[in-house]
Amino acid sequence: LLPAWMILGVFFVFYLFGWIPPVPVAVQDMGIYHNVEKENGQYKLYHENPWWRFWNEGDQNFVAQPGDQIYFFASVYSPANFKDSVTLHWFYNDPREGWKTTDRISMKVAGGRADGYRGFAVKSNYSAGDWRVSVETTDGREMGRMYFSVEKQETASQRNFQLDFK
Repeated sequence: LLPAWMILGVFFVFYLFGWIPPVPVAVQDMGIYHNVEKENGQYKLYHENPWWRFWNEGDQNFVAQPGDQIYFFASVYSPANFKDSVTLHWFYNDPREGWKTTDRISMKVAGGRADGYRGFAVKSNYSAGDWRVSVETTDGREMGRMYFSVEKQETASQRNFQLDFK
């Protein structure tokens, strides 16, 4: 029993110091997309990710044409009767100053669904370069992080989007 109690003690200390997020909330899925629509209880996620980049979630190499918006989709697990919110913390990697906060968007989480709570945020004002989005608890503990890059094109061209359902 001693090793089990020691492990529980370590987790408890890590939790008290804020080194790990609270247990009832976890990010199950997240991705960068060109569009997100909710239809009949399902989310339709539009992306240009080629099939051979199977490790990417959506458009982690985001090619932006004039008028495009960046959609960040997340699925957050929470137990039944749990109500709280998470923060979507957007960062831009400035070539001179490093990672800088650009936005913090709050997303309410209500538990009880087996596949987790789903939601998305939209970013319209962005620059070409490296980005990341952190999903954080309300007290600032990170539950998940996604890196992506943005490449801007000056003219619009024909695109073929793939569609995922979540």
